[in-house]
Amino acid sequence: ILTIEAQGFEARAQRLAWEPLTVKKGTNKAEAIRTIMAARAGEAFFRIAATTATLGADAVVTREDTPWDIAKGIADGLGWEMFYDAEGYLVARPPSAAPVWTFRTGTGGTVKTASQLGYDDDDVTNLAYMTGGTPSGKSAPLTAYAVAPANHPLSPQNLGTAVYPDYRRSDTSDDTITTQAALQTAANNALTQLLLSSLSASF
Repeated sequence: ILTIEAQGFEARAQRLAWEPLTVKKGTNKAEAIRTIMAARAGEAFFRIAATTATLGADAVVTREDTPWDIAKGIADGLGWEMFYDAEGYLVARPPSAAPVWTFRTGTGGTVKTASQLGYDDDDVTNLAYMTGGTPSGKSAPLTAYAVAPANHPLSPQNLGTAVYPDYRRSDTSDDTITTQAALQTAANNALTQLLLSSLSASF
């Protein structure tokens, strides 16, 4: 019997940092991701999208943090996905909606049975609530939320009763986001991903 355990490259960045690192407020967020992963995970190969967004607060990697969690938190705040591709490059970019494969029925198609689409409503989230940083001159951090529209199968209205909508919330935070527009975009993107994670298809 041969047993093989495989790990993604991100495993190297999921160990606690030994030396703290501070990336200063105002740093471009793409550059901040690059700096953290290069300085604390030893990464040298990147495919990171361009952005004009900057850190609204210092991004700090402490000895209780992993480089991956801090860098991915910055990516999440942009609404980006972050992963290693098949060539070993660290990729950080907006999620792509382009299909990579189309399943077809009929002659030459790959679908041989009737398809079934379903939702896992036992562990579903239909409201993404985000807390951002505290803007200069303000005393409280920004907040934003996004909720599934009423016509969505997993909306609070569809999961609840006629008089009591069923809100199922997921909380995240990113203190590097200090504008309301950027925080709302991040909440919208988070909701999209949460709803997709509850979708299943079988055929």
